[in-house]
Amino acid sequence: MSESRDYLAVVAIDLGTSYSGYAFQTRADCIDHPTRIHAPHWYFGETQLVMNKTISSILFNPQGEFDSFGYEAERKFADLLTDDGETEQESDVTNIYTRDKEQGDANKWYFLRHFKMQLYKEENISQRMNVLDYFEKRIKAINVFSAAIQFLRERALAEFKNAFGDILGQTDVQWVLTVPAIWGDKAKQFMRMAAEKAGIPHAQLMLALEPEVAAFFCKDHEQKCVTNSNSTSLTVKPFDEGCSFLVVDCGGGTVDMTTFRIENGAMKELQQASGGDVGGEKVNQAFFDIWIDVLGEENMAEIQSKYPSEILDFLNSFQLLKQQVNAKKSSVSISLPQCILENISQGSILLDKYKINIKRGKAIIPSSVMWKLFEDPVRKIVQHVESQLHDLRAKEVTNILMVGGFSQCSLLHDRLVEGFKTHRVIRPLECNLAVLKGAVMYGSKPNTICERITRFSYGISSSLPFDQAKYEAEECKKHQNIVDGQVRLEDVFSTFVKYGEPVTPGMKSETKTCRVLNSCGHDIVEVYVSDSAKVPMFVNKGMDGCTKLGVVEINSRGGEVRDRYYDVTMYFGYTELRVTATDKETSQEVEATLKLI
Repeated sequence: MSESRDYLAVVAIDLGTSYSGYAFQTRADCIDHPTRIHAPHWYFGETQLVMNKTISSILFNPQGEFDSFGYEAERKFADLLTDDGETEQESDVTNIYTRDKEQGDANKWYFLRHFKMQLYKEENISQRMNVLDYFEKRIKAINVFSAAIQFLRERALAEFKNAFGDILGQTDVQWVLTVPAIWGDKAKQFMRMAAEKAGIPHAQLMLALEPEVAAFFCKDHEQKCVTNSNSTSLTVKPFDEGCSFLVVDCGGGTVDMTTFRIENGAMKELQQASGGDVGGEKVNQAFFDIWIDVLGEENMAEIQSKYPSEILDFLNSFQLLKQQVNAKKSSVSISLPQCILENISQGSILLDKYKINIKRGKAIIPSSVMWKLFEDPVRKIVQHVESQLHDLRAKEVTNILMVGGFSQCSLLHDRLVEGFKTHRVIRPLECNLAVLKGAVMYGSKPNTICERITRFSYGISSSLPFDQAKYEAEECKKHQNIVDGQVRLEDVFSTFVKYGEPVTPGMKSETKTCRVLNSCGHDIVEVYVSDSAKVPMFVNKGMDGCTKLGVVEINSRGGEVRDRYYDVTMYFGYTELRVTATDKETSQEVEATLKLI
């Protein structure tokens, strides 16, 4: 985590599952006009529709070199498919129902959408891991993420230069990269590595947790918000001292939830961050499934292959349509591309199944049908909010703050209002930019978070003297070892912090002494975590939720091969873990690096 200092500018990058963007602010505006944050507009489609972010799609050439990102990548890939004439365009969030593996030139390129979700679902995150492109070809994940970040970084610097002139030096920018709060430490370290590979200096980069910075955006400044089911907007004042609120960050891929209370002007986390993959892309998937059902899987695949650009615009238009669905409307309409209109007669019977009418090139869809698209993700979000609020730590919560792109959907907002009548449901009009703009603010004031709750127990594998009064002999028998005539226990989970423990930023853990055998050059101390409320006794993988997180790599600077003892200390409460080590023999601090991937 970068230490806060007086940079000339703060630039935040939000690499999302569905949409990505950047925003920036000068130091002067941070002081004099804290809400004056620059976020660019993006344009897509033949109508040049204005969006606050660009779509999270990326294209690499056949050599694996970056070509384009966002709407430009989508358009160029659509052109490649059109030129081939016998492949399908991406079906937004479909599983790509049919693929001809003998494609033309397009098959040689690498095109990826929603690639961030592959990192969320991957358990074994590493520098060597691959992600799958549109044609299910493998490409290094670190190259994909770093290329996306580099594109956004370069665009941000260019736009800053256009707005304020050439005033920034290499070390004048504080960079902030957002990550979901429900991500683990490995995924966070992966994102840091990708950002540094993209040209962002280590010391100038801080990671920001998405629901936290969204709350920060709303807590100190008046916001135009929707606070009732009538969708009327009003100005909501900053949260008062002692106010408790639940942040529901609904993005395209995941939903993050965190509970806070305002204490001494800062935010204190009351519960561990939680959530899951129930974002807006689930609705997109369900919507496209209707048209696959109506037209037939093979027919739709052929339509996509011949008219990828039309399908692309159609799917992007649905993103806006989602926001308009509410209980007041009996139906919604969406313009159909010509490629679907020409084939619609083949599915006329199934149109009746969904009660869809076609009038003057538009599909008139009953609201009851649209509601079914939202039913599963909305139900799961409501259930999760209910679970969070039933926690005793959230008993004082009176406000539910909705942020993220999926929060723009009126139906989701209305369901939360209906389900939690004793709470005030607040949805800022800029809810889709709350994370991005909040990240800019966080870059100037990272100390706005005064306390977090640990999502895991953290510990190292230690060797301790056997204490018969403390440990049951039978349980510990297989872990006993004789060292210099002394009975010791090996593989003990020596705890730094426990699951659910409150930690302040930079909180120093209890120092743990560990013995490293046969060390030479670099010594390794294994770090373990457990997601169980019960702290494990030993580091047995799988028992009490225990898994290996990574290692502390200690530079012993060579020397003879022998046993060494180190005092290892971890620091908690930041968005990233920190570690230090001291050689017990020399009492000198040694270089220690936490390597998780």
